[in-house]
Amino acid sequence: MMDPKLRKRLYIRQKQRLYRKKIVDEIEMLREQSMVLEKQVAYMSAKKGTMLSWENVAKGLEEDVLAAKQTECALKEKRKGYLDLIASMVKWIALQKGIQTSVALPVHTWRNVTLLAGETTRKLGFDWITKNVHYNTNRMLQQYDFPALNSPETILDFTVDMADLECLQYILRCQRELPIPLEYVVPAIREHVIQFLVRAQWNYEDLDMQEKTVEELDVEDDDDTMTYTSNTISDEEVINYLTREFHTENQVIFVGQNIHQDELLPKCKRQSNRTFWFILDRMEAFKTKLRVLYTTSHYFTSEGYVSLMDEAKYWGCDLDAIPEAKQTAKFHQYVMTMGQEFARHGEQQIQLAFQ
Repeated sequence: MMDPKLRKRLYIRQKQRLYRKKIVDEIEMLREQSMVLEKQVAYMSAKKGTMLSWENVAKGLEEDVLAAKQTECALKEKRKGYLDLIASMVKWIALQKGIQTSVALPVHTWRNVTLLAGETTRKLGFDWITKNVHYNTNRMLQQYDFPALNSPETILDFTVDMADLECLQYILRCQRELPIPLEYVVPAIREHVIQFLVRAQWNYEDLDMQEKTVEELDVEDDDDTMTYTSNTISDEEVINYLTREFHTENQVIFVGQNIHQDELLPKCKRQSNRTFWFILDRMEAFKTKLRVLYTTSHYFTSEGYVSLMDEAKYWGCDLDAIPEAKQTAKFHQYVMTMGQEFARHGEQQIQLAFQ
């Protein structure tokens, strides 16, 4: 049997061992809790750093409201601009219809030749007018009986359509093959023929074309294929010519149309409708087909087409001493002489372009 004292000492030791183990276990548990709490503190601290104060939230909302109001104002202004543009285009279309009713232009309803003052409307007008002249290229070539593109036929003529004596039409046609690459023909035609044409004035006495200094007008666009010029012919007539180039790989088309009314320019007393096409087609590497169509209408004013007597006078032909029965034939003979000389000078200008 164990000694009571020894048993007591063993009991005390065991109790102390259990107590120390308990303390060690508590310390280990506290360490683990400490690590968990440290992680939570770190997380909460990081989260607190990304959260905005109420002052910052209020300021941010105020900035959003201000931006929304600015966007709303911009959209309202844009809407107003669109409404103004629509109103201007309605006015523009009405003007075209009005011109064709009062002046009775010959069914070429695609020739809208009025420009309004508004910047956006003018840009649309420049683009629309030139694109529509270009769009009608093939129809006009067919209407005026041009030979097929691959035809070897060469033409240079001037005719007068006298089907309606109150609305004469003057037509110049040219078609020929040039032994020059398209890339060289284009700049030559642009610089020496097109630019000469929009600047020229016909001298009825000397039967000669005289180049003048014209005013370059702004097309309000960066499109360098488009030009707008004002050529003062007399106190009664100003030709405002709008021209443009259209390029594809094997064809270049120059179109021109005079503007009848421009709200930014003074009105002239009389004018005629003038439209031209210069069509250049690549036939082979060193061959280019040139086709030219130039049409001019009877003179007109705001009241309508002028009389045959006035038309003849504007061409430099005095019919006062001619019996009325012979006036039409006399004027036709006179105009044909003028037109043929005009065609001859045009051909000379084309030849000069390649010298």
